[in-house]
Amino acid sequence: MSSPYLEKVLVLGATGFIGNGFLENLLLEEKGEIIVLVRDKSKLSPLILNFVTILEGDLTNFDWQECGVKPDVVFHFARNKSSRFMSFGRRWAAFRGNRGNTKFLRYLNELENQVKLFYLSGSLMYGNGEHNEDSEIAPISFARDYYNAEKPFLENFDNLNITMIRVPWVIGYGSWFKGFYLDVIIKNQKVPLYGKGDGTMSFIDIKTLSVVLMKLRDLPYYKTINISFSFKCTFLEFSKLLAQYLNISIEQVPLIDYENAIKEAFDSNIVLKSNILEKHPDLEISRLDFIKKVEGIISLNA
Repeated sequence: MSSPYLEKVLVLGATGFIGNGFLENLLLEEKGEIIVLVRDKSKLSPLILNFVTILEGDLTNFDWQECGVKPDVVFHFARNKSSRFMSFGRRWAAFRGNRGNTKFLRYLNELENQVKLFYLSGSLMYGNGEHNEDSEIAPISFARDYYNAEKPFLENFDNLNITMIRVPWVIGYGSWFKGFYLDVIIKNQKVPLYGKGDGTMSFIDIKTLSVVLMKLRDLPYYKTINISFSFKCTFLEFSKLLAQYLNISIEQVPLIDYENAIKEAFDSNIVLKSNILEKHPDLEISRLDFIKKVEGIISLNA
């Protein structure tokens, strides 16, 4: 699916859950140069190291002028994270992310070539409700703390070719799905149901998301694109799907002992809609194929 000319594609956050999954798919498709910025290149597989140009550093303090990289396309998955001090730690990480993103956008703005930048964000940025690309931002849960890191992109739409990609819950061996579901299933041999489970979730698997992201780069420019053709269900129905496939029971997990951000996430009721993807039906995936991919992830990791 690669472009007709050889592009320089820069991937930020390539060692993260979504970034690494995307990078593996990118290596299969891209004919140009792939450049990655990573804090620790040992987190990349030896096979990947042989096919990419490595920049070592942190987005917050990396010297872009010194490295001289001039990308044609940027896929931005990088996040400063904090596993300590809960909300305060996340706000500090977002503050650092804001500085790094502002610095990076300043560099892109100085380049002569027009750079396509795709920034991956989540549906929690919208808050509860049904949302298309015209919806206002009203962050809840973890997004409330991390919103500051995203602000530089929202403030530079008019200056740069920035597309915000809003994604639902992403299933794969990592992130929330591993910590809140796979690890718990392995330990307790039961599928957890957090809270009442009556909120609505939209989810997509990491492999499908990676394929879709590759296709989005060939679309006309849009400020925001919602990945809306994901599978929608309640959290209770999601737990039932896992339990049925694994042939084990469900165990309710009260949210009372969790911090507010976790409670808010599992109580959320968010449905993504898209005015954009309706214009591009070739990006649609069948529900049957999607469920098969989800089952494959569960069977490989549970």
